[in-house]
Amino acid sequence: MTDPLDKLVDPTALSAKQIEQRLEIGDDLESSRAVDHSAVFPNVKGASQAAEELAALGYSAEVHEEDDYFLLEAQHLSPLDPDSVKKFVQEVSSIVERHGGDYDGWGAEVVEAPRMAGARRPSWLKRLFSGR
Repeated sequence: MTDPLDKLVDPTALSAKQIEQRLEIGDDLESSRAVDHSAVFPNVKGASQAAEELAALGYSAEVHEEDDYFLLEAQHLSPLDPDSVKKFVQEVSSIVERHGGDYDGWGAEVVEAPRMAGARRPSWLKRLFSGR
């Protein structure tokens, strides 16, 4: 399992930081792309049950046996706007925790935002940086 200190890091807070970093490099957060999730489990039963529950929600999910734990890898298509990220982090982390695992986070390919003169930024972007 992961280090107990890792539990102190909120996946939602990490997601907000990742969104901010993606904006800085020009990621088009409104474009859907494959989002990868990972989690670790102490036993195959919990990992398999979480994988089945995620699959029922439309995720592709696989369980791999590692040296002393089981790794769940799941994937689905999603944009990376704050509302979508909040939804999938809560969805996946709650399923993982319910089955005795530790959610290790998500990642996705960067989709370069088109550069258009005079383009308006999405309304959620203003909320993200204003704290509302």
